[in-house]
Amino acid sequence: MALCNYYHYHTQGYTTMMMGMRNVPNAMEDATTVLGGGVVRILRDVYLPAMRLTLISVAMFLFMRSMVTLSAVIFLVTPSLPLGAVTVMRLDEAGFTSQAAAFSTCIMGIVAIMAPLLHLLTAKR
Repeated sequence: MALCNYYHYHTQGYTTMMMGMRNVPNAMEDATTVLGGGVVRILRDVYLPAMRLTLISVAMFLFMRSMVTLSAVIFLVTPSLPLGAVTVMRLDEAGFTSQAAAFSTCIMGIVAIMAPLLHLLTAKR
């Protein structure tokens, strides 16, 4: 399921990461190279600190979209593997609209709890 969601939504995350990489000054990469840093050091010391917020935002986006997706995973769900969004759909189809609404509220609550955690992770210390 995780691979399916990653593949389904990776283009948005990839585009966001590429835009974030364009914001990293080339002079920082050049300075690291001149000082003898290799590819690993450039990634660790230049790109990761500069793109920390972008990485966390993409992770939050993928998490949020995975919590509410039906399009790709509906074909992969088995009776032994319940997913929140599919459960909401099944409850609504069975006529249990109030239970489906309550379950939807729980899913929204989980995503809403993750937003302040994202804020804490991205806050400057």
